[in-house]
Amino acid sequence: MATTGSVGSHVHLVLGVLEENDSQGYLNGIGMATATRDKGHRFDFQWDIVKSADSFVILASILAAFAFAALVILTTSQQHAGSALERTFAIQVLLESFFSLVVASFLFAVLSGSGSAAMHYLPFAEGYAASWTLGLSTVQLCASAVWLLQDYGVDAAVLQTGRYIVYGAVVITSLSVMGVAVAPLFQHSERVDRTLVARWLAPGALPLLGVLVGWLSHGQHWIVLSSTLGSWLAGTAVAAVLLMALVTGILECLHEDDVSPLYQNAKGYGLMSASALLLAALYAGYIATLPGLG
Repeated sequence: MATTGSVGSHVHLVLGVLEENDSQGYLNGIGMATATRDKGHRFDFQWDIVKSADSFVILASILAAFAFAALVILTTSQQHAGSALERTFAIQVLLESFFSLVVASFLFAVLSGSGSAAMHYLPFAEGYAASWTLGLSTVQLCASAVWLLQDYGVDAAVLQTGRYIVYGAVVITSLSVMGVAVAPLFQHSERVDRTLVARWLAPGALPLLGVLVGWLSHGQHWIVLSSTLGSWLAGTAVAAVLLMALVTGILECLHEDDVSPLYQNAKGYGLMSASALLLAALYAGYIATLPGLG
């Protein structure tokens, strides 16, 4: 028993020395905390988006393949239950989704070449742009699936299930995307308080307004399916995705010290909120026109 206690004390001593002298962050690279007592940082949340980027590239690529396959089915099928306008709108949404997924895959591929993101701001800022694009494309893909079902003339119950999936996609992607943006705040905080959680949930709830606005717009006929709406949604979605690609390019030219102040002032929070409202506007258009709302 004495020998076991001695070995344990030596192990703790060695780990302590390694942590204090880990100037290159080697231990963090293999998943071990390297915080020293004078830093006072929490290492309970060490998610590294750069390490996850390769997985996101694969996910976006697979979803893009599904979108392309759905395009082929929709354009070659001879069985159409909906109108020509509905079929055209469905193809537009699928094309938007395909484009967004391809760009998201590219942005995550760029991010995967960066260094470790743990305890840094810049990689998460780039990851936010890529995640924003992937979140939008996911909702677009779910909405286009509902339109594909409509084109095949399925029962109303199936369309209702499809709408629930779209709503769920909005909730999951909205909170996840905003979680990427505020991840450095959690990593640099000594404790998680209500203010920190609110800085995540408040902008995360903004895209959810798109669901409510879409419902109200459909019931009040504020937003109705038309060729003009389809062109507006397509143009806005493509422009927004290109904007995120441009933001990524700009961030690639910046340094950590250039980005970290945005996490400490209202300007950065305002930019994140504005991007969340853009998602809400797009989601409102997609949801207000979903088939089978009644």
